[in-house]
Amino acid sequence: MEESAQLPDYVFRRHGQVWHVRYRGGHGFILLPSKGAAYIHTLLSNSGTTFTALELYHLVAKEPAQYALADSSGGSDTEDFLRSIGSRISAGAGVEVLDNKAITAYKRKLSDLYELKETAEESGDWDSVERHQEEIDALEQQLQQGLGLSGRKRRMGDDSERCRVAVCNAITRAVKEIEKWHKALGSHLRNSLKLGTSLSYTPETPIDWTTE
Repeated sequence: MEESAQLPDYVFRRHGQVWHVRYRGGHGFILLPSKGAAYIHTLLSNSGTTFTALELYHLVAKEPAQYALADSSGGSDTEDFLRSIGSRISAGAGVEVLDNKAITAYKRKLSDLYELKETAEESGDWDSVERHQEEIDALEQQLQQGLGLSGRKRRMGDDSERCRVAVCNAITRAVKEIEKWHKALGSHLRNSLKLGTSLSYTPETPIDWTTE
């Protein structure tokens, strides 16, 4: 990567397919591509600005905000799976889930996705790794919602809720990866990134990040 001495003190910018990162003038390091890193980059580039998860998703995906998360004419693999077990994803109030057969199918699908993710990691196909992880996150969230704490049926969230979960999980994974290389930066991001219905980067002391 670029020599640390040639980098500004605070850097989070794309270089080819990877991210070059530096914090407080310390050692620079390379972060592998992921949607979580792209979400963090967008938030650092717009310090103090609040986004909804859908807004952040579409900024990173470069998709018009009026488009749905999945093409309604075809549907994603996850939607196809849900239809096959008698459930569906709704853009409105949601639907009730899950019976024992559906729970078994969820767990089998999750096992398949973990295997696909592991294969992609071994081959260095990081786009597929991220895609499989997002499907895993979505299914695990829906399974948890469906089971609930009392054993009674629950209702699946709408597109906004599922997007919030996916975006927040992606950011959390990226912060964990950053912590492996730079604990101080990881701690700073945990304290400064506000995740939830609204997302923002609001450090106690303003930082002028180089993001381009």
